[in-house]
Amino acid sequence: MAASKTRSLKHSSLSDRDFEAISEGEETKCADDIWAYYESHKDEVEDVEEYARKRKIIP
Repeated sequence: MAASKTRSLKHSSLSDRDFEAISEGEETKCADDIWAYYESHKDEVEDVEEYARKRKIIP
């Protein structure tokens, strides 16, 4: 018989909770929270090259 190509983990880091379905309302609230966080911090984005120059990573 052929060996399985999947790795069997002795200790799984995932629990049944990681795969539980959430309600549509909970999903919407989570998405709204993420969007609100993005909106409040989007002006803080710094150009990668500018970031590197300030820290003298690139000339």
